[in-house]
Amino acid sequence: MNRSLALLCLLLAGGAAACNSSDAAAEPAPAAPGLVDVQAGPAVVLGTVIDASTGAPLPGAVVTGPDGSQATTDSGGRFRLKGMATGTQGALSATAGELSGAVRLRPLAGGRLEVVIYVR
Repeated sequence: MNRSLALLCLLLAGGAAACNSSDAAAEPAPAAPGLVDVQAGPAVVLGTVIDASTGAPLPGAVVTGPDGSQATTDSGGRFRLKGMATGTQGALSATAGELSGAVRLRPLAGGRLEVVIYVR
């Protein structure tokens, strides 16, 4: 039995009794901090906006979700749209000056979706 399991068993049992690995429940571990369980909650769409002619990420581009939510890309061209309802679908667009581009989203499931938007 590994030390972590033994310590956990002692803590859960209040130190009154030791347990072995067969006593441990076979439940999946919770997601690590910062990670999103793909089955749960609203969708998070994150990604990068790229200038199609140069291949460079575009800082300051405005990304608009099909639900009207917006985000502005950071210095590395990255963006995050949080809290989008599951089932949301349609165009995810990006504009930067005269450049624009879009990707089509299928109905979103809960969790994270990573995309790349090329603008021309």
